[in-house]
Amino acid sequence: VEAGAVPRKIYDKGPFLSGNLIRVDPPCIVTLDYSEQGTSMLRALNFEERSVVADYKVSTRAQVYEEQFSRSMRRCAVMLPGSNETQRHGGYNWEILDAGAAEPVLKIPVALALVLSPDGEYLVTQAIDDHAVLIHVSTGQTLYEFPLDKEKDWTYAVFAADSRTVAVYGGFDAYEVVRISEEGCTETPLEFRIGTWLSSQCFSPDGTRLLSATR
Repeated sequence: VEAGAVPRKIYDKGPFLSGNLIRVDPPCIVTLDYSEQGTSMLRALNFEERSVVADYKVSTRAQVYEEQFSRSMRRCAVMLPGSNETQRHGGYNWEILDAGAAEPVLKIPVALALVLSPDGEYLVTQAIDDHAVLIHVSTGQTLYEFPLDKEKDWTYAVFAADSRTVAVYGGFDAYEVVRISEEGCTETPLEFRIGTWLSSQCFSPDGTRLLSATR
């Protein structure tokens, strides 16, 4: 549907659309299908051009609870089921997938949360009863461990559009902006009043300002 125009049907479900439709993110849609080899397959399609943008192979035949795509669609992160015990505590398994690759680039077991950078090169994740960490996806190397307030067990992370700046909130005295460079990570602590808890945050499009909303 375009503004001021008559709604148009692009196509009906048919051979072009295999599997279950799980995401619409114009101009792409994402479908999920299961293979006979016991794996799951995500497929991103450009519905305007009738073209396949990328295929992602999940290592297991499992439900995909959440998916995050890099800006170029060359990489995605998928949230998969964990054990019954870990899921009771909010822990799920994650896989980082490259388009067209036979195996995941990285597997993150039992994570409370995961945020992929816009370019897909970095992620912030947090295990149960642990601090959030910054990981370089291609190497699997942990670059930085974020502080966590003693009264809080959940962190909120957001990347700027440049993928080299990330803000992670882990409590009123555990809020930092970290900048990634070839020399390493540089942190800038942010001050929050005691008793103030973050509910959401985002960077400005140019990455120079950070908006944080509290209760």
